Amino acid sequence: MDLAFRSINLAVLRSIFVAMAFVIALVSCSGSSPKPGEEDEPEYTITAVIVTCPVDSPSITDCVAVTDNALTSSDNAYLSITVKDKAHNPAANQLAEVASTLLSPAGNGAVTTDANGHAMIAMLYQNMEGAGQVSVTVEDVEETINISIRQVSLFLGSLVDGQYISGNIERAGDPDALLSASGSTTLTVHVFDENNQAHTQPKQVYFWSRCASMTDALASLTPTVWTDASGKAVVTYSNQGCSGSDTVYATLTSDQVPMAQLTLPLAEPELSDLQFVSATPSQIVLKGTGGAGRSEVGQIKFKVVDQSGNGIPGTLVQFSLTTNLGGLELSELEGFSDANGFVQTEVHSGTIPVSLRVRAEITSEGVFALSDVMTVGTGVADQNSVTLSATEYNSESLDYANHEVDIVISLADHFNNPVPDGTAPVFRTEGGAITAACEAGTVDGQCQAKWISSDPTPEGIQLGDRDCIGRNSAGEDILIFPAGQMLPCPVSARPATAFEKAFHGGFGEPYAARISVLVTAIGEESFVDENANGVYDWVDQNSNGSYDQGEEEQHYHDLTEAFLDDNEDGVFSLDSSVNPTGPYCYDDATKLCLEREGGQQEEFIDFGGPQGGYPNQPDGEFNLANGIYNGLLCSDEAEQLGLCVKNLIQVRETITLIKSGSTAYIWIVPFGGKPDGATVFDDQITGSAEDHVDLVNHAAVPVTIWVSDINNNPLPHGTEVRISTTVGTIEGQASFSVPSTVQYGPLHYRVNVLRDEEEEEETPSGPESGVLTIETETPKGHVSSRSILVRG
Repeated sequence: MDLAFRSINLAVLRSIFVAMAFVIALVSCSGSSPKPGEEDEPEYTITAVIVTCPVDSPSITDCVAVTDNALTSSDNAYLSITVKDKAHNPAANQLAEVASTLLSPAGNGAVTTDANGHAMIAMLYQNMEGAGQVSVTVEDVEETINISIRQVSLFLGSLVDGQYISGNIERAGDPDALLSASGSTTLTVHVFDENNQAHTQPKQVYFWSRCASMTDALASLTPTVWTDASGKAVVTYSNQGCSGSDTVYATLTSDQVPMAQLTLPLAEPELSDLQFVSATPSQIVLKGTGGAGRSEVGQIKFKVVDQSGNGIPGTLVQFSLTTNLGGLELSELEGFSDANGFVQTEVHSGTIPVSLRVRAEITSEGVFALSDVMTVGTGVADQNSVTLSATEYNSESLDYANHEVDIVISLADHFNNPVPDGTAPVFRTEGGAITAACEAGTVDGQCQAKWISSDPTPEGIQLGDRDCIGRNSAGEDILIFPAGQMLPCPVSARPATAFEKAFHGGFGEPYAARISVLVTAIGEESFVDENANGVYDWVDQNSNGSYDQGEEEQHYHDLTEAFLDDNEDGVFSLDSSVNPTGPYCYDDATKLCLEREGGQQEEFIDFGGPQGGYPNQPDGEFNLANGIYNGLLCSDEAEQLGLCVKNLIQVRETITLIKSGSTAYIWIVPFGGKPDGATVFDDQITGSAEDHVDLVNHAAVPVTIWVSDINNNPLPHGTEVRISTTVGTIEGQASFSVPSTVQYGPLHYRVNVLRDEEEEEETPSGPESGVLTIETETPKGHVSSRSILVRG
């Protein structure tokens, strides 16, 4: 009975348990949350332990757990991390993220567990102490432990037989050995704690010495070095001329730690040489002519060196001049070399231009050196030493904007020495755009600007606008062809006379697309130093040392104020409608004072009054040459006599650029013939009225080809001109390249067209016809061509 009852109860209990499980399953499927206190078990369990490890072996087997996680600032601390899953198996390849309030985890604070679920990460000391925490996070699971840090005292010193000695720096080899003037040695310092143990946390050690800390250092020493894992910092000390002794000091940059030091015995440097270093500037100006950018004093520097090239201090050096012409002087006749071996003196200019050197000598050693040449001059450009040039003069820029041409200016003084660096020439033009001035001024007397093709373009006569006028061998003007013909007009230029202004040929003024570029700079007029005394005065014909009435002054180039010569005629003029006083004209008797076509808008640069230039004030008038020499080389006596004045003027130079067009206009002129559309010709160019190349009656026919752009200007620089024929052959050169030129009018080429005798024998049926073709191709690829009949 009892047994049956017990069996029934067990069956009932099993039914109850099944029913409860079913209900629980339903509840679970319905999404209901567990009751408070019934949380799920976390995915991972994390164990974190602070350990200290040997410096050279951060392995878990060699590390020791820190009691109560209590560290000191000298401990080589690591965090040991173990991660397991729900089944308490090692969780491999899991990313653990570490953070701390007192320590800094190495790298980015993340580490991955190995196959055993274990990871190690270094924990770096942050100069903080007290209590804090370290946390480890794996996915959403976090483990936090408490830590504490006690700061220990640190020391700097040497390591001798396994014991640290505070306050000393180690030196490789014999610490008492004399270090040569160019020698090097290795220095080592250790960081250790109060327990005489190496401080393994990284520390930055600062090194310095007297010789290494000089402005011009006599020794080199790395100023800051980090300690390695054993607490050691190593530097190299290199001697660069320091002598006697030099004490090297070491300290920690972030802690109050006693310093360590070492005194190095240093050998005295052995004198090897006396070297010239510099002459600054290389050119000084005459006494009394100094100013902005022009110094009357030059500095000469030498250096006393040992066999390694290191400077030797405290050596007596004596100076002398190779000439004292004109009152040249030295500021110091002797001096001692400084801490780096440098010694210097100054040259003060005199009143006469001259080239000089300074001699430096160490008399006790019999060693000497000469400086480079220093010149004494005006320091300003003179007129005949101004050169202006362009990389190309006839650029393909009439039909293209922003085409650039480099403009180069060269300036020298009366003695043709380059002007001082930084001299600032100024540019201007009436067409296109140009850099106003060189950015940094001249270097070695030169600087460069850029001209850029743009508006405005000077207007003038184009093909077809006027009759083409030439001049025959009798000196008579003749009509080559009338207006309306789109042909290049050959140049028949003639110079100006007392009764007639100059004519540059072609269609005459104004010439289109020809652009004047003017450069100016502050300078002086040129003169011929006929008595070779370096200054402007007079020729002492009586040899009495004074100026006598009637004695000849030296020849000089008397200048007007500078102006932009738009029409290239050499004279300045303004339209009387613009200036009611009439045209400004000047020149010698060979040119007329006329209003010049194309020059109505010329502008002058108002640099000073009638006495000629700076320092006189602008007066609003175009001033002619003042009849006396203007320049710094005017002698005092000549200036008192009124023969010259020490005023400065504007030296100047002008070049012409052409905005050449891309389309070629071609005129083919066979000898004994005329070009199509022409009527009367210059008898030096053409003869009878044939309009083709006649190889029927002539075995060879000379042909002249004239080529220009729409403005009767040369085609662009670099344009290829190619000549070919389908009947006969071209004798000699059949292709040409347009040069860089500023000539007026078109370029012309001459070739001979020859009858092909062999071809005539092979085709005896009679004359055949073909064409002579001239083709042009510009640098930008524009092609033009023209042909003429050939009968042969």
